[in-house]
Amino acid sequence: MSLKTQNLDDPITVTDLLLDKQQAQSEATHEEDYEGQTRHTDSRQTQSHSDRETLPKHKKIIGIVAGVLVIGLIVVVPIAVNSSRTGNPVSSGLSTNILGNQSADSSLSPEEPDWKSCNGVNVNISNQELSFKGSQDHCAKYQARLLDMNSAKTIQDCIMDNDDYWIGQDCDLTMDLTCKVFSNESGFVSLHHSTERRFICIKNA
Repeated sequence: MSLKTQNLDDPITVTDLLLDKQQAQSEATHEEDYEGQTRHTDSRQTQSHSDRETLPKHKKIIGIVAGVLVIGLIVVVPIAVNSSRTGNPVSSGLSTNILGNQSADSSLSPEEPDWKSCNGVNVNISNQELSFKGSQDHCAKYQARLLDMNSAKTIQDCIMDNDDYWIGQDCDLTMDLTCKVFSNESGFVSLHHSTERRFICIKNA
C-alpha cells in the first residue's frame, strides 16, 4: 500500500486525502483477489492429487470383484451342467433317503394313540395297514396288545366298518395261513402273516 507523498510546503486538501484512501482500498482489493485465486488454485491442485490417488484403489477393488465373479462362474457353471445331464442325482438321492426314512418310521408313530373306551376295554383302531408282526410291534410300543378273539366279540359294536383287523393270537410266523383277521362281515379269516391289514390295539381300562 502506498500513500501519495506531499511536500511539506504543499497544502493537503480534502481531495488529496480522498484519492489516497481510494488508492489504498483498490490495492487492498487486488491483494484479496490474488489471495483468493491462490487458495482456489491450491484447492483444485489438492483435489486433483486426491483423485489421482483414489482412482488406482477403485481400479484394484473392481479388479478383485471381477476376479471373484469369474472364479464363481468357472466353478458353478460346470456343476449346474453336470447336474442337469445326470438328472441331479444328489438331490434325487437325498429325496429318496428322506422318503425312505419316512416310510420306515410310518409304522411306528411317535405320538401317543387316541385311546377310547369300548365296553370296558381301551381300544385304538388304527387307520394304517401293516403286517402281523408290524401291527404287533406297534401295539407293544404303547404297552398294549393286538386284538384277541374274545375282545373282538366284546368291542364288535365299536367297529363301524367291515375292514379286516389282525387277531393277536394263534399266529405262527413260520407257517402259512395261520394268522387270523377279524371283520364284522366275514368274522375270523386266516391270512399269511406278511399280508398288510388294519389292526386294533387294546389294553385294560
